[in-house]
Amino acid sequence: MKFTLKQARNYAGFSQASIAKHLHVGLNTYRNYESGISPMRIKTAEMFAKLTGIPFDQIIFYSETTDKM
Repeated sequence: MKFTLKQARNYAGFSQASIAKHLHVGLNTYRNYESGISPMRIKTAEMFAKLTGIPFDQIIFYSETTDKM
């Protein structure tokens, strides 16, 4: 099963504010990740997977709406 960032965060019991704090990013930055506006860096994505307890390859970090080039 694949999880979106929001599903993974909710599964692990984090609010947007608390996960942002654990990832050392601002709340707006995290919201941009979750909405697909900004891509998450690899190190941040690895930390996100570890915090949520969901394997990295089971989380959807990229969406077609993220690629605006």
